This record gives sequence, structure tokens and C-alpha cells, in this order.
Amino acid sequence: SLEAASGKLGVAGAVSINTIANVASTRLLRSTVGHGLQNVSLSTEDSAAIQSVAGALAYGGKAGIGLSFAANDISNTDTTEVIDSDIAAAGNVNLSATTDNSIETLAAALGASKGHMAAAGAAAINTIATQTQARSQNSNWEVQKDLSLLADNSSSIQSYTGSAAIAEKASLGASGSYNHLGGATLAEVRGGELDANGSVAVEARRSGAVTAAAIAGAGAQNLAFAGSIAINDLGGSTTARMADGARIRANKHVLLAAQDDEAISAFAGSLAISQKIGIGGAVALNDLHANTTAEIIGSAT
Repeated sequence: SLEAASGKLGVAGAVSINTIANVASTRLLRSTVGHGLQNVSLSTEDSAAIQSVAGALAYGGKAGIGLSFAANDISNTDTTEVIDSDIAAAGNVNLSATTDNSIETLAAALGASKGHMAAAGAAAINTIATQTQARSQNSNWEVQKDLSLLADNSSSIQSYTGSAAIAEKASLGASGSYNHLGGATLAEVRGGELDANGSVAVEARRSGAVTAAAIAGAGAQNLAFAGSIAINDLGGSTTARMADGARIRANKHVLLAAQDDEAISAFAGSLAISQKIGIGGAVALNDLHANTTAEIIGSAT
């Protein structure tokens, strides 16, 4: 959204709020599959994306105030599961849940005045916390080639906030963003028997990337203050699990793997110009605290 205003007191505000909360699932429940089938594939795919812009421009003879705000959230649930079923195939069997979520946002504000003061503020809050699961529970698999069970989650956030305030006497410019990647990625076999003449692979993969820039500027004769902050928080979990007495047999190899690859690129900057007092500050805070686990639970597994 975009907004502009002018007058003796110019005030402009823009807000962009976007939410995606979908449930996507592929399920095989108490079924028998096979009897002449070559290959079997069960999959769930999610490619949700948000692109948002919030901009405000304000000019006033005495004061100008521009404010913009963007909030974006993706919290989907993507599941592929086989429960209490029997599957047989003469070729390969693939069971997968794949997530590819992204947020791109821009929040910008400008406040200007030829009079006493001007202020501009821009902020963005972005969150992706999708649950991605590929599961086999109490099911029996008989596969002549390879059997693959994969949960794959890829998430990214690009967030840009900027503000500028210009006035004769005093000005204030501030911008900031909070960006969070969370959720859970799970590849799991609970109970049942997996028998393959080739290989068996149970994999959970997760990748996340955050790019954030927060910039603020202010200019005035007497007092100018500019501040920016970028906070980036990457958490969540990636788990590959065999449990509850699951029996796995393969003529080649058995792979149980969990992989997490995450990155943050952050920039925070400010510029304050004044003939008397100019104050500028910028902070970037980054926290990576995800859990990655590959585990076999129970002596009977």
C-alpha cells in the first residue's frame, strides 16, 4: 500500500498485512498398494510466497510525519504420510513432503517539513514457521529397488526498511525489522517393516536464508536523530527418526540423515546531519539456534 499527504500538518501512514496458513496433505490410511505396480510415489508440495510493499510520504508546512508498517506470516502444514498400510513395488518407492516458502517485503517512509519538525518510521515483521513432515507409521514396505522417505523445507526472507526525515529545526528517522524462520522438518519411520532390494533412505533437509537491511536518515538545523535495527532469529528443528520397533532391511545401504543449512545477511545503517546536534545509531542482532537430530529410538528398532 502507498500513502501521501500534505498541508500545514502532513501525516501519512501505510500498512500491509499478509498471512498464509494452508494445510496440504497426502495420506495413505489402512490401504494395500502394489500388485503389479512398477514405481510408487506419494508427494506433497508447497510453494507459498508473499511480496509486499508499504510506503508513506508526508510533507507539512509546520510538520510532516510518515509511517509505514508491513507484517507477513507463512505458517503452513505440509504432510505426506502412510499409516497402517502395505506397499509393494517392482521398482522404486518415493514418499516426500517438499516446502519452498518465501517472503519479500519493502517498508519505506519519508517525512518532510519546512517548519518545526519532521518524523519518519518504517517497520517490518516477517515470519515463516511451516511444518514439513514425511512419515511412515506401522506400515510394511516391500520394494524391489530403492525406497526413499524425504522431508525437505526451504524458506527465505528478504526484508528492506528505510526512513528519512527532513525539517528546519528537528527531525527523527527510524526503521527496523524482525525476521524469524522456525517450524519443524520431520522424516520419520515408526513401527512396521521396510524391506528393499536396493537402498533405504530416510532424510530430513532444511535450508533457510534471511537478508535484511534497515536504513534511517534525518536532517535538521538544531536536532537530528536517526536509528535503525535489524533482528534476525533462525530456529526450528530438523529431525530424521526411526522408532517404535521399526525394522529396516536393505541389500545395499540404509541412510538416516538430518541436514540443516541456514544463513543470515544483515545490514543496519543510519545518518544524522545537523548544525547543532546529530545522533545516529544502528544495531544488527542475529541468532541461530536450530536443532538438527538424526536418531534411532528403542532397542527393538
